[in-house]
Amino acid sequence: MSAPVETLSLADSSDDLEENHGETTSYSIGDYLGINVAEGALAVMPPPSAPTRDEEHRSDGRDSTMSRHGYLQSPTDVAIPVPENDAPNSQTPTHAGTVPSWSVECSSNATRHTQNDEEDGIITAHVEYVKYNAPAPPGRDGFGDEDEEKDERTDSKRRMFGVLFVTLCAIGLAIGCALIFFKFRSTGELSTSKQNAIPRSIKVQNSLKDYTPLNEKAFVWLASTDTWEPDEEDPNGDYLWLERYSMAVLYFSNNGQNWSQNDKWLSSQPVCSWYSGTANECPGPIKSLSLPSNRLTGSIPSMIGNLSQLTHLELEDNGLTGSIPISIGNLRQLAHLELDDNSLTGSIPVSIGNLRQLTHLELDANELTGSIPISIGNLRQLTTLRLWYCHLHGTIPSQIGNLTRLKVVQLDGNYFTGTLPSSIGNLRQLTELRIGKDSQLRGSLPSEIGNLSLLTAMQFDGNKLTGSLPSEIGNLRQLTGLWLWYCQLDGTIPSEIGNLTRLNVVLLDGNNFSGTLPSSIGSLRQLTKLKLADNSLSGNIPTSIKSLTKLVSLDLGKNRLTGSVPPLPSSLDTCSLSRNCFRNVANSRDAGCSHTNECNNNRLY
Repeated sequence: MSAPVETLSLADSSDDLEENHGETTSYSIGDYLGINVAEGALAVMPPPSAPTRDEEHRSDGRDSTMSRHGYLQSPTDVAIPVPENDAPNSQTPTHAGTVPSWSVECSSNATRHTQNDEEDGIITAHVEYVKYNAPAPPGRDGFGDEDEEKDERTDSKRRMFGVLFVTLCAIGLAIGCALIFFKFRSTGELSTSKQNAIPRSIKVQNSLKDYTPLNEKAFVWLASTDTWEPDEEDPNGDYLWLERYSMAVLYFSNNGQNWSQNDKWLSSQPVCSWYSGTANECPGPIKSLSLPSNRLTGSIPSMIGNLSQLTHLELEDNGLTGSIPISIGNLRQLAHLELDDNSLTGSIPVSIGNLRQLTHLELDANELTGSIPISIGNLRQLTTLRLWYCHLHGTIPSQIGNLTRLKVVQLDGNYFTGTLPSSIGNLRQLTELRIGKDSQLRGSLPSEIGNLSLLTAMQFDGNKLTGSLPSEIGNLRQLTGLWLWYCQLDGTIPSEIGNLTRLNVVLLDGNNFSGTLPSSIGSLRQLTKLKLADNSLSGNIPTSIKSLTKLVSLDLGKNRLTGSVPPLPSSLDTCSLSRNCFRNVANSRDAGCSHTNECNNNRLY
């Protein structure tokens, strides 16, 4: 705000506004100033193109000369009488009929020019921009107080309308949200209603669209006869449709009407109640499918692989034929797979290596062919592997050494060739190792077999093993049964065999063992059966044999034993010393042993 001036000179040309902005230029009062003189009051206003709120007051029909503001449309100089007693720079309005003081304000880019003419008592001014706000004298009826009250009433009305507007907006927003909510709710109910209206056959077909071609009998039953449906909110709904269909396929494919137990099958109850009691025992997807000795016939349907929640699949001792479906590898939660005692053919699918949670694999007593797939090395949780009498051939994969949790390995009754992999020594949890009966394994027993310190049964009978019995066998102190008969082993029987004090059965007959029978044999005080016949043993029978007080069966026939027969255990039930070359067999007679000496020129026949 500039200081008050004494002279107001108003220019008469508005064209200079844009042309000389920022210079010392006069502007037209007609275009840029509104002037009204009423009893000595002067107000300066914006041009008509931007009326102020005070200008709006003029539109109510009141006399403009009574307004605080007015317009002078033509350029002119204005002469205003100046009260003698008022200082020209006073900003406080005088009253009682005097003219208030004036304030002149120049724009930021303008220059103020003034001159005084006190002699005439006239104030004139020459300015580029003037802003003046002169308060109206108080106490004038219908002038200052009335306008202020009206302004306050206007402001109050505006505030009231503002509050009303905000309230209406809030109410509208609430109504809109409610409408949206009920719209979506009604849409959801309509959707549910429409879903319920979908024919059952369409529901079934939609659930099984990825599993074509469908089994016709199972589909017709599920779509037309069955009445059970999964709960609409059940996240397993699609799976339960598939599970129900797959179980129906198993029933129709495997002679379900002739099963020993089939009374609840295809009932309108949850699948888990069909064979394992009430539905409360398994309210969700079935985990176990156990149908042993239930007269199932036919092949295992590939749809069995869709029961991905299964942990136990036990179909042993039935009349199943055909091959093991590749889809069995989809059962990734499976822990027990028992298909033994059937008539399954074909090879073990490679996909079986996908069953990484498997702990029991039992395929024994089938008519399988092919070899053990190397993917079996993936089954690192496996504890039991039973493949005996499966007609398998080929080599035993070295990957079997990966299965360090194995406790039972039964591979006897197959036609394996090659050598026993040394990785077998990795199976330190093994308690039972059986690879006998008709196998054709060659080579020697690896010394790593001595690592199997928990082994209780070792059986390699009927193979074509060569070499000697490794001395590391003395580490197998938990061993109770040693079956190595007719294996073509040679060399001497190691004295370390005396460490195996838990042995009950030792069958080493039908080999090419030579040398003497070690006296440490007398340490095997739990022994009940000892067979060393049909070897090339020589020398005397050790006297320590009398310590085997639990021995009930002894066969040392067809060797080259000589000397006198020592006292034998009185516990013997059967005893054969035939075809040796003893000098004194009195003790053998006392023990009831059969004996025939076959010495001819010191040669044993």
